[in-house]
Amino acid sequence: MINPADAAQLDPFHIATSAEKWARDQRAVPATGHLIQYPWDLVHHNGSLLEQDFRARQRGPSKINVGPQVALLGMDDNFFIHPSAQIDPFVVIDARRGPVWIEEGAQIQPFTRIEGPAFIGRDSQLFRANVKAGTTIGPVCRVGGEIEESIFHGFSNKYHDGFLGHSYICPWVNLGALSTNSDLKNDYSAVSVPLWGESIPSGSTKVGCFVGDHSKTALCSLFNTGSSVGVMSMILPGGRLLPKHIPSFSRVWHGAIEEFPEGLEPTLAAARTAMGRRQCELSPAMERLLRTVYALSSDERKRTIQRGTERRSKSA
Repeated sequence: MINPADAAQLDPFHIATSAEKWARDQRAVPATGHLIQYPWDLVHHNGSLLEQDFRARQRGPSKINVGPQVALLGMDDNFFIHPSAQIDPFVVIDARRGPVWIEEGAQIQPFTRIEGPAFIGRDSQLFRANVKAGTTIGPVCRVGGEIEESIFHGFSNKYHDGFLGHSYICPWVNLGALSTNSDLKNDYSAVSVPLWGESIPSGSTKVGCFVGDHSKTALCSLFNTGSSVGVMSMILPGGRLLPKHIPSFSRVWHGAIEEFPEGLEPTLAAARTAMGRRQCELSPAMERLLRTVYALSSDERKRTIQRGTERRSKSA
């Protein structure tokens, strides 16, 4: 961690160089943990880190005495259910292989099964969901269907049926009905993921999709193994597997990646509407950040669209 006095000495135009110089003058201290380089590293380590967090966190009173039609499987000390959480009948919470933490205001509707280690965030709602081990669901999410070893940031929705496995979902994402991803190749080989337009070997056979902030998928969107979707993308499927690389601020229209015909402003307006539905606002700082990402991703977007145009021309 850099203290404020040292941070003030960093050159904002040469951050990497000045930070490296600062690091050389510091005393080396042994560190534990995992070095995270790619988003699939977060997914891979999530289960074990959920267990560590559960043991480390201060736990208040827990409502273990849920109704008789709720099945709690496992030792009592593997559960934390906030007293304000609503657990409906015909819910199964299985903490035999890892702890389950359910935050305040969460609503777990009938025919939901949660397998630990898992975390269900504040005011999130689960609808007929099958949540497998190693899953984090952040605050104010609405989640249904089958979810396996995935991370949902806050305010994201997967309300309807469909499978999501070994995936990383950023805030304000909406996955339409029956949106589904593959997380395992048919030949069981290691998965490569397109990042910044380049194919990066993951070294893992189980890798799903990675979806950036405010992106939306229409019904029956089908993502290939190891797909990467940028910020504020709009996915409109055409009945087949989607492109594995969808850059920020683009739309998929019946299999082809395009720029937004009306530019950036309608997407910002849609973000304001979506956030307003959750009593949130698109702050000026967040809007500036999105406009910056839009500018920085321009070249990647144009290259991806050009490559797609060339492929279609060759196959015509």
